[in-house]
Amino acid sequence: MNLLIDIGNSSVKWRLVNNKKIILNNQCFIKDFECKNLPSDSTITAVLIANVNHASYAQSIHAWYQKQSVVVDILSQKSHPNLINNYQEKERLGIDRWLNALGAWNHFQQSVFVISAGTAITIDFVEQRNNDTPAYQGGMILPGLTTALGALNQSTANVNASMNADISFPAKTTNASVSTGITYAVMGAVNLVCRTQPASVPLVITGGDADWLLSHADPAWQSRLTAQKDLIFEGMLAYL
Repeated sequence: MNLLIDIGNSSVKWRLVNNKKIILNNQCFIKDFECKNLPSDSTITAVLIANVNHASYAQSIHAWYQKQSVVVDILSQKSHPNLINNYQEKERLGIDRWLNALGAWNHFQQSVFVISAGTAITIDFVEQRNNDTPAYQGGMILPGLTTALGALNQSTANVNASMNADISFPAKTTNASVSTGITYAVMGAVNLVCRTQPASVPLVITGGDADWLLSHADPAWQSRLTAQKDLIFEGMLAYL
């Protein structure tokens, strides 16, 4: 069996895989993470790690499983025979963005927009032209919902808002004004991106805030939207 571990900015997620099928899933907040939380099944033969946090997290997991004579691979390559990488700064491309794109291609087998909603929100594009090998073309990064809210609360004296208000315009309270502004900003970015490609191109959304964005999706592109919470793990499966 294989263990796939995704170390994000706010949480650690892991999936136990047998014959490329997920048979166990779990996660915890990054602040609560300890290696002993991870599976120690004697049938685990290899561990794959995707890490966008401090290197120390991946290194501690690497050492933990090495003691158990398990092969550990901290993924850093952003290339694969199934997907061309057209990003100019490959060394600065987050491994999460690459794996989400690879997972989206493996899932849809066509051009697709990939939206990851977490600490940051990324909107990326995988393009399939005719019979050419598909290509990851890059995308955009903007603050996530919680990140944008935190910046407003820290930078203004009297806002002190949360994201639990109704989304409507014109908003009648400060909470609603902030929630509406942040949500509309994200939706506006998605709307603009969607207009660059035909309506036949699907959107896949993943990440901790995927449900929030799904519930406030613009009707103009809601029918094109699919949620896939394990998208990064689908990308990791391509390396098994």
